[in-house]
Amino acid sequence: MSSHYKSVIAGKQEEPIKLRQNYPNVTILDHVEGDKKFQLLANAKVAISLSKFENCSMAILEALSVGTPVVAWDVGGNAEMAPPNILRVAQLGSIKEFVSLINLMSTREYLVKDCESVLDILNVP
Repeated sequence: MSSHYKSVIAGKQEEPIKLRQNYPNVTILDHVEGDKKFQLLANAKVAISLSKFENCSMAILEALSVGTPVVAWDVGGNAEMAPPNILRVAQLGSIKEFVSLINLMSTREYLVKDCESVLDILNVP
Protein backbone atom coordinates (compact mmCIF):
# COMPACT_ATOMS: atom_id res chain seq x y z
CA MET A 1 0.00 0.00 0.00
CA SER A 2 1.34 3.36 -0.99
CA SER A 3 2.33 5.57 1.92
CA HIS A 4 0.59 8.58 0.34
CA TYR A 5 -2.79 7.02 1.11
CA LYS A 6 -4.33 7.39 4.53
CA SER A 7 -6.56 4.36 4.92
CA VAL A 8 -9.32 3.69 7.43
CA ILE A 9 -10.70 0.18 7.80
CA ALA A 10 -13.98 0.21 9.65
CA GLY A 11 -16.52 -2.47 10.40
CA LYS A 12 -17.54 -5.35 12.58
CA GLN A 13 -14.84 -7.99 12.64
CA GLU A 14 -15.13 -11.67 13.50
CA GLU A 15 -11.45 -11.62 14.42
CA PRO A 16 -9.19 -8.60 14.91
CA ILE A 17 -7.49 -7.51 11.70
CA LYS A 18 -3.76 -8.18 11.76
CA LEU A 19 -1.56 -6.48 9.18
CA ARG A 20 1.66 -8.17 8.00
CA GLN A 21 3.62 -5.15 9.14
CA ASN A 22 3.05 -1.81 10.82
CA TYR A 23 1.49 0.76 8.49
CA PRO A 24 1.36 4.17 10.18
CA ASN A 25 -1.06 5.39 7.50
CA VAL A 26 -3.67 2.69 8.28
CA THR A 27 -6.26 3.09 11.03
CA ILE A 28 -8.46 0.15 12.03
CA LEU A 29 -11.80 0.96 13.66
CA ASP A 30 -14.49 -1.33 14.98
CA HIS A 31 -18.12 -0.86 13.96
CA VAL A 32 -18.94 2.82 13.36
CA GLU A 33 -22.49 4.23 13.39
CA GLY A 34 -24.45 7.41 12.84
CA ASP A 35 -22.87 10.78 12.16
CA LYS A 36 -19.32 9.45 12.65
CA LYS A 37 -19.82 6.85 9.91
CA PHE A 38 -21.21 9.40 7.44
CA GLN A 39 -18.46 11.87 8.31
CA LEU A 40 -15.81 9.22 7.59
CA LEU A 41 -17.46 8.38 4.27
CA ALA A 42 -17.93 12.01 3.26
CA ASN A 43 -14.27 12.78 3.97
CA ALA A 44 -13.01 9.81 1.95
CA LYS A 45 -11.69 10.24 -1.58
CA VAL A 46 -12.95 6.76 -2.37
CA ALA A 47 -14.75 4.03 -0.43
CA ILE A 48 -14.13 0.36 -1.11
CA SER A 49 -16.36 -2.62 -0.54
CA LEU A 50 -14.57 -5.94 -0.25
CA SER A 51 -17.66 -8.07 0.23
CA LYS A 52 -17.80 -11.02 -2.12
CA PHE A 53 -21.38 -11.92 -1.28
CA GLU A 54 -23.59 -8.87 -0.59
CA ASN A 55 -26.13 -8.34 -3.32
CA CYS A 56 -26.98 -4.74 -2.40
CA SER A 57 -24.36 -3.49 0.03
CA MET A 58 -25.50 -0.94 2.59
CA ALA A 59 -21.89 0.30 2.78
CA ILE A 60 -21.96 1.11 -0.93
CA LEU A 61 -25.33 2.85 -0.65
CA GLU A 62 -24.13 4.90 2.33
CA ALA A 63 -20.97 6.02 0.50
CA LEU A 64 -22.99 6.96 -2.58
CA SER A 65 -25.45 8.90 -0.40
CA VAL A 66 -22.70 11.34 0.60
CA GLY A 67 -21.21 11.54 -2.91
CA THR A 68 -18.13 9.40 -2.27
CA PRO A 69 -17.00 7.29 -5.24
CA VAL A 70 -16.88 3.53 -4.62
CA VAL A 71 -14.80 0.59 -5.84
CA ALA A 72 -16.26 -2.88 -5.30
CA TRP A 73 -16.11 -6.43 -6.61
CA ASP A 74 -18.36 -7.22 -9.57
CA VAL A 75 -20.74 -9.44 -7.60
CA GLY A 76 -24.48 -9.40 -7.18
CA GLY A 77 -25.93 -6.15 -8.43
CA ASN A 78 -22.96 -3.92 -7.57
CA ALA A 79 -22.35 -2.83 -11.17
CA GLU A 80 -25.98 -1.77 -11.50
CA MET A 81 -26.22 0.36 -8.34
CA ALA A 82 -24.78 3.54 -9.89
CA PRO A 83 -23.09 4.76 -13.08
CA PRO A 84 -19.36 4.08 -13.54
CA ASN A 85 -18.40 7.69 -12.88
CA ILE A 86 -19.20 7.11 -9.19
CA LEU A 87 -19.07 3.30 -8.83
CA ARG A 88 -16.50 1.04 -10.46
CA VAL A 89 -16.37 -2.73 -10.14
CA ALA A 90 -13.45 -5.12 -10.58
CA GLN A 91 -13.62 -8.75 -11.58
CA LEU A 92 -13.83 -10.82 -8.41
CA GLY A 93 -10.32 -11.78 -7.30
CA SER A 94 -8.45 -9.41 -9.63
CA ILE A 95 -6.52 -7.44 -7.03
CA LYS A 96 -4.49 -5.65 -9.68
CA GLU A 97 -7.69 -4.34 -11.33
CA PHE A 98 -9.18 -3.43 -7.93
CA VAL A 99 -6.10 -1.39 -6.97
CA SER A 100 -6.03 0.24 -10.39
CA LEU A 101 -9.65 1.35 -9.94
CA ILE A 102 -8.90 2.73 -6.47
CA ASN A 103 -6.05 4.77 -7.96
CA LEU A 104 -8.27 5.99 -10.80
CA MET A 105 -11.20 6.94 -8.59
CA SER A 106 -9.02 8.76 -6.07
CA THR A 107 -7.16 11.01 -8.50
CA ARG A 108 -7.89 14.69 -8.40
CA GLU A 109 -8.28 14.85 -12.18
CA TYR A 110 -10.94 12.14 -12.13
CA LEU A 111 -12.81 13.69 -9.21
CA VAL A 112 -12.81 17.19 -10.70
CA LYS A 113 -13.83 15.90 -14.14
CA ASP A 114 -16.80 13.98 -12.82
CA CYS A 115 -17.82 16.20 -9.90
CA GLU A 116 -20.72 17.82 -11.75
CA SER A 117 -22.10 14.50 -13.00
CA VAL A 118 -21.89 13.02 -9.49
CA LEU A 119 -23.83 15.98 -8.11
CA ASP A 120 -26.39 15.57 -10.89
CA ILE A 121 -26.80 11.88 -10.08
CA LEU A 122 -27.34 12.71 -6.42
CA ASN A 123 -29.68 15.57 -7.39
CA VAL A 124 -27.61 18.18 -5.54
CA PRO A 125 -28.09 21.77 -6.77
